Amino acid sequence: MHSLLLHIFFLLSLLSNATTAPFHIPADCPSRCGNVEIPYPFGIGPNCSMDWNFEIICLNSSNPPKPYLEIGFLTYEVEPIHITYQFEVVNISETQIYVKNSTLQLAMACYGMEQYPNKTDIHMDFSYSPYTFSDSNQITIVGCDDLATVESNKSYTNSSVAFMSHCTPSNIETYYGSISTRSCTDTYGCFRALISKCDYLKVELMDAHSIWSENKLYQCSLAFVGMMDGLDFTYRLSNSNAPETFQNSKVFMDKRLVLDWRIIDSNCTTQKSLDSSCGNNSFCIDLDDSFGGSHCKCYEGYKGNPYLYSGCQDINECDNNPCFPSKTCINAPGFYDCSCPNGYYANGTSCILVPRVSHSHSKLTTGNFVIELSHIKQLEHNF
Repeated sequence: MHSLLLHIFFLLSLLSNATTAPFHIPADCPSRCGNVEIPYPFGIGPNCSMDWNFEIICLNSSNPPKPYLEIGFLTYEVEPIHITYQFEVVNISETQIYVKNSTLQLAMACYGMEQYPNKTDIHMDFSYSPYTFSDSNQITIVGCDDLATVESNKSYTNSSVAFMSHCTPSNIETYYGSISTRSCTDTYGCFRALISKCDYLKVELMDAHSIWSENKLYQCSLAFVGMMDGLDFTYRLSNSNAPETFQNSKVFMDKRLVLDWRIIDSNCTTQKSLDSSCGNNSFCIDLDDSFGGSHCKCYEGYKGNPYLYSGCQDINECDNNPCFPSKTCINAPGFYDCSCPNGYYANGTSCILVPRVSHSHSKLTTGNFVIELSHIKQLEHNF
């Protein structure tokens, strides 16, 4: 029964996405929310996005206004329950959307501390939505004597890994000495792991100190998921006894989550046989991963929004003068040409002046004789 309801929900989702033909944006559809541009197929307000999966909520209560994206999914306990995640939108690109929600991105577990009785997990499910976790994300785990389990699906195959850290007083003396702040690249009490492309992620923290000793040096551990920015950060393990120091830190709590987006009901071959789902001067491309879907893309030499009816417009490459100074740039639809001006011919990247023949000093060479052409003309005049 649960499986049947899930399939019904999926089919309803497809029906809501049935129209993917090039779109005319109504004049009253905003193109920005605060400092963030909202390009179609995303949109603010009713009838401004491709479907409800791409609808953006613009909250004007903040200054500047902030855009938010809601992603919903079904879960089952006694009966189907629809759960919605809300993320602040930071940026939208041609294939990805950058969002953040520090509560959803953070897992925390404290042991033997009454002020932190509740353990939280990272648990996000984007099944049957046009979003997947990008492989640009990473999981960072901070703590001692803890076990972190990570569950995900890679190409719809469930997978799980575990990370474990072990800290003892001798470790601290050896690795730290008098230094209380360390870098995550030292891997002592801090671990990083890359995330493969998936649409389901669960990170759970568990106490593992009983495996080695009875005393736990630091009572709390944390894990968060976000964009792999390549930048290192420093932290104090002693702060794990006061996790609000992590929660108030932008280093941990302001990381962007990168999601890949796609048009989930569009297949290029099927669409082209019926009606093109892409605008002028653009083409449809099927995504080659197990999650399916497609994108529209501008032809080379064009730019614009390929999902709109107006489509992509020719780029005037000559505005930036890509030719060598001696050549002239000529723009054409989809490309440009570098030509030499009249009276010059191309020689590699340069233009060479075409030599001119002077009649008054020209010579005619025949065999071993050289005759001045001007003398011939004089003889003709005499006769």
